[in-house]
Amino acid sequence: MNCKTIQPLLSEYIDNVLSARDTWEVDKHLSECNPCAGALNELRRTVGLLAEAPRFEVSVNFMEKLQSRIAVIEPQPPRMAWFSGLREMFRPRVLPAWGAAVGACGLAVFFLASRPIVEIDRTPSPHGPSIAQTARNQSVALAASNPLGDPAAAALVASNTSNTLNIQDGGEPATTTQ
Repeated sequence: MNCKTIQPLLSEYIDNVLSARDTWEVDKHLSECNPCAGALNELRRTVGLLAEAPRFEVSVNFMEKLQSRIAVIEPQPPRMAWFSGLREMFRPRVLPAWGAAVGACGLAVFFLASRPIVEIDRTPSPHGPSIAQTARNQSVALAASNPLGDPAAAALVASNTSNTLNIQDGGEPATTTQ
């Protein structure tokens, strides 16, 4: 059980009206949690002070007057509810999760911002298809001829074959630019 579950049970624990199972759970939690044990001791001192306080006699119509005064009171809207929600969000047990989330976002922004921006010239070339289109066509042709083969090795074999054919025809070996 956690502190939020235990603290509402402390008054019943002092009055000894909890079930055996709940009493055992509260005892177990109190042995491990100093803040809840402190709250229990404070509650016990408060009960003790109230038991020692003198009792006053009230008038016969006291309850009627009290009820009529309570009936005309309007409840006030909760003030700073957003502050308690914010405080709950940043309590020490949740803070590591927030730190991990902020760190992950920071890394993502860093990696996205550090990538170089490359502008691609999208104007069509007057000399035919672009180099990228030619490369795509060659890759598709290589993959279609041997889908399980290594495309880099197939490209190397194809370039060696074209160099050999050019030399046999009396031409110069083809040169590649890098």
